[in-house]
Amino acid sequence: EEPKVEAEVKEDENKQLDSDTAKDHYDYDAPPVHTQVPGSIKQQFSINLDKSSPGAKIGLDTVARNSQVEGAALKVKKVKGGLISEWNAKNPGFEVKEGYHIVEVNGAKGDTEKLYEAIANDKRLNLVFQFQIQTST
Repeated sequence: EEPKVEAEVKEDENKQLDSDTAKDHYDYDAPPVHTQVPGSIKQQFSINLDKSSPGAKIGLDTVARNSQVEGAALKVKKVKGGLISEWNAKNPGFEVKEGYHIVEVNGAKGDTEKLYEAIANDKRLNLVFQFQIQTST
């Protein structure tokens, strides 16, 4: 059985959800939408992954980023085979790419250990990605 991969729009930056309520909160049928981070040239979008199938992996190599200016995040170093590459194939224009940052997982943010813990332990994931938009000068 193929793992279910869907998208969701990030609506409330300040809403905190624990992993038990997150699976019931997110709309797994909502289309993905890029939202601009106020006061910056960064954008965010979120995706939902279901890794409850045996052996399901998100398929990312990441490195922790702890910055007083930028905040805590997991920087995507490489996209490998797994749920993210399946997402990328099904969602042109909303692909997760090298250099993007995971800034929130199931409502957890501000601590890279909490982000890694949620990815490792939760079966349904809402991942918020942030990326820098290219501007011409």
